Amino acid sequence: MGLFGSGKTEIAMQIAIEAASDAEKSKVVLVDLDLVTPFFRSRELIEELTAQGVEVVHPVAFHAGTEFPVMPAGLSQALAAFDVCIVDVGGSEVGARPLASVRQMMQAARAQVMMVVNPFRPKTASCDGIVATYYALEKAAKLPIAGLIANPHLGFKTEADHIRWGLGVVEQAAGQLGIPVIGLGVSAHVLKGQQVSEDLDIASDARDLDFIVINPRLRPDWC
Repeated sequence: MGLFGSGKTEIAMQIAIEAASDAEKSKVVLVDLDLVTPFFRSRELIEELTAQGVEVVHPVAFHAGTEFPVMPAGLSQALAAFDVCIVDVGGSEVGARPLASVRQMMQAARAQVMMVVNPFRPKTASCDGIVATYYALEKAAKLPIAGLIANPHLGFKTEADHIRWGLGVVEQAAGQLGIPVIGLGVSAHVLKGQQVSEDLDIASDARDLDFIVINPRLRPDWC
């Protein structure tokens, strides 16, 4: 699975951790292909992810503190040898381009590409904005986007109403694009210990929707 968009790194890590906890999926790898964004990168938490059964493949740094757009070693092996392989790609058009360079490997592995959408970001704050971003990312990646993952949030200010509204916007855009919304990211602090469907009044069975409960792991000091 390839993921790009807004908030995709936390989503990618959570999916990988949940997959690794499944006894039937013993080999899980998270490929950090974000060669642009200087913050919120899964490679910063390699020790934590490894401890939870997730192998991390990431770009090779030329020297400490500097990274050039070099594909991570072991990418082709990761796509072929692991039960579950999740590729975390940059959320912008520039960030999506590395995916185009490995599209043959992605196609050979029958990998699906998903776009993570936060409708509280300027470019994806409306149905039209989401649709335009979808086509721009798809063009940059040179791979079809199979579905959307809604990740509506305002950080620690997120409330249940924000998630309900945001999911509606993402579903509207998905309907226009003719693709499904396959997942909904929800910060753990919003749930207050309740079941997602009960706390948010969202019927997952009616939507064929997977809930992805996020415990934020990447939070710089300036956030």
